[in-house]
Amino acid sequence: MAKNVRLKKLSLTNYRNIEHLELDFSGKDAAIVGENHIGKTNTLESLFVLLDDALLSGSSNLPSIKPLADTKRVVSIEAAFDIDGEEFTVRKDYGEDWVRARGTDVLSMKGHFQTLYIQGTKVERSKDFYKQIREQFGIKGEDPDKIDVIRMLLSPTYLGEMGEGKDWTALRAFIIKLVGDVSDDDVFAKNPELASIRDDLKAQKGSIEQLKRKYKQDCDGLNATILQNEAVVSNLEKTERPTDEAVSIARRAIEEHDDAIAKLRSGTGSDIESERIQRELSEAQAELISEQRRANEEFVDPESGKREELREAYRKAREDLNEATLCKSTALADASAEESSIARLQRERESVAESVNEPLVRRIREIDNGEVSVSETCPVCGQRLPDDKIEAAVESEKRRLAEERERLIEQCKANKARRVEIDNGIIAAKNKIAALQDKIDESQKRIDEARGAMEEITQKANAMPAVGSRQETATEAALRAKVAELEQRLKESRSAFQSGLQDTNASIMEHQDAKKPYQSTLDDLAYFNRQQESLKQERLTLAANRKKLAVAEQKKECAAQFLYAKLRLLDENVSRVFGNIRIKLIQENINGGFDPVCKPYIYDSVKGESTQVSWAAGSKSEKVETGIAICEHVKKALGLPDLPFLFDEGGEISSETFAKRLSTESQLICVKVRDGIDSPTVMPL
Repeated sequence: MAKNVRLKKLSLTNYRNIEHLELDFSGKDAAIVGENHIGKTNTLESLFVLLDDALLSGSSNLPSIKPLADTKRVVSIEAAFDIDGEEFTVRKDYGEDWVRARGTDVLSMKGHFQTLYIQGTKVERSKDFYKQIREQFGIKGEDPDKIDVIRMLLSPTYLGEMGEGKDWTALRAFIIKLVGDVSDDDVFAKNPELASIRDDLKAQKGSIEQLKRKYKQDCDGLNATILQNEAVVSNLEKTERPTDEAVSIARRAIEEHDDAIAKLRSGTGSDIESERIQRELSEAQAELISEQRRANEEFVDPESGKREELREAYRKAREDLNEATLCKSTALADASAEESSIARLQRERESVAESVNEPLVRRIREIDNGEVSVSETCPVCGQRLPDDKIEAAVESEKRRLAEERERLIEQCKANKARRVEIDNGIIAAKNKIAALQDKIDESQKRIDEARGAMEEITQKANAMPAVGSRQETATEAALRAKVAELEQRLKESRSAFQSGLQDTNASIMEHQDAKKPYQSTLDDLAYFNRQQESLKQERLTLAANRKKLAVAEQKKECAAQFLYAKLRLLDENVSRVFGNIRIKLIQENINGGFDPVCKPYIYDSVKGESTQVSWAAGSKSEKVETGIAICEHVKKALGLPDLPFLFDEGGEISSETFAKRLSTESQLICVKVRDGIDSPTVMPL
């Protein structure tokens, strides 16, 4: 059972402005009363100097307790305590240590000395002196780091002032050790819905603040990326598509112009009209020969066999001419179609030419050689952004530039692949034209050979002697006139064909110019289709990034909930030791996280709970009441004795508070001002 220690008597000699004073407390709650500046507070402070070797304020400036009139006098403090019915006396003498220099009569102060007594027996070492005091009071074990247990038991405001001072971390560590800390595993066990951040928290070595910053950076980066994705999608969605009617009209118009060009080009390769006249001429000549053969059959001709051979040879030559002419016409039409295909491919190649890639390559080089630059100021308030936001913006800009570079490279590759494909198509078409040209040349050669054979046969036939004295029939005369007319028309047609070549080329150019606006419509359609493919990919990327953002936001919220959950568990631990006395150990910061603190709140003993008033904002009497309540719980938890509570705020505390609100078994000794009393006097409370 914890001991109860009560002050019975106090004797002071040469303590500051007190020459000699003896006070009898009789072990009861008491006030040291008197006028101002007569030594009431000094009397109270002397007990701290005696038991804790420090002033009331906690300062170790013991030389300040020397008498004001003559500092060479020895200060003496002696107190008698009642410890569970047994008397215990303690005494401390303190003074200046004057020594005589060797060989002289001059005295000089070497320092200060302390002479210590317990139960009238001198104790040589101060360490043993304070150890025996602790043992007699029933204080076991070593003090926690930076926690002065003797002062805690003597001063009701000691712990509260620590919470507001530079040693708050030591007080926080002491309270957490007293109530028990809360581990991350405790939080996850109590809140399984937060399990999604367990691995991430381990990766951050248990720092929830670093994890929150990471989640915030992730969210900021994803938000920036999503804004870029949405901008790209918006731009792609603005791409206009030519109407179906415009596309249909363009395709039909281009087809018509291509057909006209093919027809014009086929006409430039073959003199169709002359060939038609040539066929009529050949037929007329054949009829003439047939008529001559009929007439000759009726006429006995010694050269009839030879004439028949010439006729058969002429027939075969004419068949060769007709076949070669048809073959040439077909080859010319096919060659014209291939030329149209080459023209179309060449137009398409202009849209993916090397020059198209030049700005793309320049942009890639700009990205590779440039530095990442982001605005470091807020666009709204103009203030410099926090470092974590600037870092997040830099990382986001790097990712955006990397993605842009990848798209540019893919576009360059696609352009190059399409150029290769177009070039191969042009080469294949040219090869076909070359093969067709060989066929045309071969057909023309056959035509020339057939015509030469027919002329040679005609000459031979004309050189043959007339068949006897046979007269030319009327049919022969008419056919001969027809042959002469066709020969004249053939000559005129060939002359007209040559003069018409220039007009044909001009017409082809007109058709090609007329095709350009229609081809532009088809090019717009192809561009729209390519943009739609890019839009599809960007939408997929946007959806994926939004999903990532949702996960990051959820984890960010879990991290915030983790801190609140830890705070709740820690508060539960505090309440198990301190009841309804509130001691805040975690405080939310401006970044949305929590910082460790140690802030007690003013305790209302009437209501039996802490108020919303912080220790710093409390009155002197409220601090005494709260400090005693806190100390009582600490004493109970650690089995510490009841030492007298010594405080200088007695004048601030009402009689009702002393009677009803200061709930403690400890003796209460305070200071109060009373006029008309010129020496510190003890009065019961």
